[in-house]
Amino acid sequence: MGDRGWRWTDAHFCSLPSQTNVYGLTRITDSEGNNKLLVASLDGKVIAVEYQTFNNRLTPCTKEIQFTYIPGDAEIVSVDVLRRCQGNNGIIVGITFLKLQEDEKECKPASQFLNLYSASEVGDEANLDTVAQGCLSLELNFIPYQLTHTELLDGSSKEMVFLLSGGDNKIHMYRESFKSHGFQETPSEEFFPEFKNIPSSVLQLNIGYLDNYERRLTVMGHQNGLVQVAYVNVAAKEVLYSWSTEHDSPITSIRVFTAKNHVACPSFLDFFNEESTREEEEKLANFNLLVTSALEPAVVYRNILITGFEDMLSLPNSEKFDSTLCSCVVDIDFDGENELLVGTYGQELLAYKYFEENQHFDTDRKYSQSDTTKAGSSQSNTPTHTSSTPERTLNQLEELNKQRHRSDESNSQPTHVKDAQPTRKAKSQEDLFLPVHGVKEEQDQLQDDIQPPFNPAGFQLLWQRSFPGPVVGLDRLDIMGDGMDDLVVVTLKGMHILQPDLGEVAEVCRERLRGLCDSSSEPDDAYHNLQKETFGR
Repeated sequence: MGDRGWRWTDAHFCSLPSQTNVYGLTRITDSEGNNKLLVASLDGKVIAVEYQTFNNRLTPCTKEIQFTYIPGDAEIVSVDVLRRCQGNNGIIVGITFLKLQEDEKECKPASQFLNLYSASEVGDEANLDTVAQGCLSLELNFIPYQLTHTELLDGSSKEMVFLLSGGDNKIHMYRESFKSHGFQETPSEEFFPEFKNIPSSVLQLNIGYLDNYERRLTVMGHQNGLVQVAYVNVAAKEVLYSWSTEHDSPITSIRVFTAKNHVACPSFLDFFNEESTREEEEKLANFNLLVTSALEPAVVYRNILITGFEDMLSLPNSEKFDSTLCSCVVDIDFDGENELLVGTYGQELLAYKYFEENQHFDTDRKYSQSDTTKAGSSQSNTPTHTSSTPERTLNQLEELNKQRHRSDESNSQPTHVKDAQPTRKAKSQEDLFLPVHGVKEEQDQLQDDIQPPFNPAGFQLLWQRSFPGPVVGLDRLDIMGDGMDDLVVVTLKGMHILQPDLGEVAEVCRERLRGLCDSSSEPDDAYHNLQKETFGR
C-alpha cells in the first residue's frame, strides 16, 4: 500500500444557478440507506442530486425541486432535512431565508422566515416533489444561521427536532406537534441545559449522544471565536463537565471525530466475530475536536473528554490559502484511521494525516518510516544512515578525508624520514568527522544529509487540490451505493463528487480478503463465494 497516491478523482459535477454558502448543503437518507444530496443557492433554488441505475449503468441525476412559498427576491441562508422517529418513513425539510423589503421611498429591514415542508398524504412522505408542496411558514424575529437537527429524549419517548442558531445569542428549538399537525417553538434550555447563557451568536453546532443516549456531547463554535464543549447527563438534564477556549476570529466549522474509523461489520462476515459493539467502542474511544476559524490555522484538540483543550495540534499551512471555511473527516487511504480535509476560500482542498514520531510522508515513496539504526560498538565513528541514503554520499566523505590528510601533509613541518612514517589506522578506525581545516563545513553538510531530520508527532499535509471557486462545503457519504464513501465538495460555482481510485480500492480489497483467509484456518464458505463473485477466482 506504500506506492499508492490516494488522490481522489472526479465522478460528477453539478453547476449551481447562483452561489451558495457554508449552510447550503445537506443530505437525505431513506429507510433503505440510499443517499441523496440537497444544495440550496442564494437565489432561492434547491437542487437535488442522486445516482440511479438505468440500463445497468449508474447515472447521476440532477433535478431542481420547486419548494413553495419562497419569494423570488429571497436569499436562502440554511437548509436541513430530518427523518421522523415515530415509525414514519417521512422526511421534513427546513429552509431559512431572508426576504428583502425594498420600498421606493424608504429601505425597510429584511424579514426572516423558517419554512418547514412535509407531506401529509400516506405513501408520499419521502417524495421530495410532494414534500415541497406542504409548507408551514414561521416568521422569525432574529437573523438565522445554522439549521440542524438532533434527537430529543422526553421521558421514555424519542423524537427529532430542529435546532436553529440565531443572531440573538440563542438556539431555538422547533418541535413537531402531533395534535395540531404542525411545528411550534419550544424553549430549548429546558431539554438542553448547555444552551443557557450563550455569550455570542453560535455559528457552528455539533451534538452527539453516547452510552445508549445516557450522555450527550455538545460543541458550539461562536462568532466571537469562543469554542464550548459540554458533557451532559441526558436524563437528569445536567451539565456534568464543560470546557471552553477562545480563538481570535469567528469559528467556521467544528468536527468531533475519533482517530480510528469505526465501520460496522457486514452481516455476511459475522462469522469472524471480531467487531465489538458500538457502545463498547464509544466507551473506549478518545474523542478529538477539529476547529477551523476565519483567520487562524485549523487546530485539533485531542481527547477532549479527558484533557479538555490542553492537548492541541495545528494543521500546518492551513491558514495560507485565505480563510478556512469547512472541514470533513474521512478515511482517505483505507487504513482504518481518519484523515482530515479542510476547504478554504482560496479555492484549495487540503488533506491531512496524523503521523507518529519520526514518521513522515514522502511524495515519491509515499508512506515511509525512518529506519535509522543506533550506532554499534564498532570503533568506527561513521554515522548510521537510512536505506535511502545514496552510496555516493559515503564516497564523498572518504574523498574529504583524503583531502584532510593531504592538507595535513602540506601544512606540517619538515621531519626526518624515519619520523615521517606514521602508523596508519585501519579504515574502520578512522574518524571521518574530526574537525579538519578547510573541509569541516562540507562534512557537516554531508552529515546533515545522512542523518534524517527529527519529525515530531503531528498532522502533515498529504496533498492539496485546487478548485474553480472557494470551497464552502464538504461531506462524505455513499451516494453511489457501492459501499464506499464518496467525497462531496461544494464551491461557489457548483458541487463536485469525488471517488477514490477504483484500481487502488480493488487491490486493497484483495489484500484484506487474503488476510482474512490467512488468519482463519477454516474460513467460511461465504468468504470463498464472496471472493469468487468479486474477482472471478
